[in-house]
Amino acid sequence: MRMARWSSTLLSWRARQCHTVLCWQGVVKAFSAARVVMERSPHSVLAGEGATTFAVRNGIEAAETLTDDAKQQFENWRRQHQEEEGSDLRGDSHDTVGVICLDHDGNLCAGTSTSGWKFKHPGRVGDAPVVGSGLYCDSTVGAAVATGDGEEILRTCLSFAVVEFMRGGDSPQLACKKGIARLEETVKRSAAGRSVEEVNRMHGRLTVAVMAMNPKGDIGAASTLGPRNLHRGRPAFPLAIWRKGDPVHVVEETEIP
Repeated sequence: MRMARWSSTLLSWRARQCHTVLCWQGVVKAFSAARVVMERSPHSVLAGEGATTFAVRNGIEAAETLTDDAKQQFENWRRQHQEEEGSDLRGDSHDTVGVICLDHDGNLCAGTSTSGWKFKHPGRVGDAPVVGSGLYCDSTVGAAVATGDGEEILRTCLSFAVVEFMRGGDSPQLACKKGIARLEETVKRSAAGRSVEEVNRMHGRLTVAVMAMNPKGDIGAASTLGPRNLHRGRPAFPLAIWRKGDPVHVVEETEIP
């Protein structure tokens, strides 16, 4: 039985640092592992067994990362697909966890954590830990994190594009909408978008979302979802917002002015 593989990145503008752990197993506290790499390693990226060993040696608890439910899903999939591993990659996977934080001094930090594409080929790395694609941060301008079909996000450097739109004067909401519009146009025009069957994406339809924040604390979000492209029954991308002293509340991209 194989274990779930995780990837995570923390990008701290205040520390001018970005640290990533890729394709690692046996540790569930992904952000904590990326943080110990940031604080205790001279390297920016650690991967595989070396990342796990470093995390455990620095106090991150080793744990089983594959739940009973996930094990059962994998066994069911393996019985149905006896061909080469990764032959049918479709699956309603859990999305990336993307977080943007703003401290009282106006410093922004972004982080992502994911187990990636369900039943992916071993070694596959998606957008989440890649700076500029799954996340980007510049405290003078803003930060962005993305989720969804990683290959499409990688091709368009979505998070970097959104931050650059904010650098040009756009609000976080407008920047997110422009970023999604550019991604959709790129996919439409690309050879991959014309020739690769939709079954080869993580989701049946193009499913990508991005959220952003500027140094003022203004937020934005946009996605490819809509009435004809539902994700887990939703026609819009939900996000959680928390400000000190207030309870956490969940809103959808369409509710952000």
